[in-house]
Amino acid sequence: MSLATGTVAERVATLRERVDEVTVASGREPGSVAILAVTKTQPRDAVLAALDAGVRDVGENYVVEARRKYDHLPPCTTHFVGHVQTNKAKAIAGLFDRSEERRVGKECRSR
Repeated sequence: MSLATGTVAERVATLRERVDEVTVASGREPGSVAILAVTKTQPRDAVLAALDAGVRDVGENYVVEARRKYDHLPPCTTHFVGHVQTNKAKAIAGLFDRSEERRVGKECRSR
């Protein structure tokens, strides 16, 4: 199945199979590589469908979008993806579970 067609659940299953094939081929355990579903431009219903299909990590690069989409999600890990603007660092630290930007860590420590 193409990742461009099918339901969200079908596309997640196809992606998981492909990732697991490559993971096993590299000598690692299947399921040991996480899939980060970036939700940019996707509606909340699509995020919920991905979580229902087994995705456990979701990412967004817009704080305003994440506030709308990520409110009261089922258990998952939320990631901020992208450059952190200084004026949004505190909001990112309070809204997302993870980010690679150093400024977020600094804001978290100062709370």
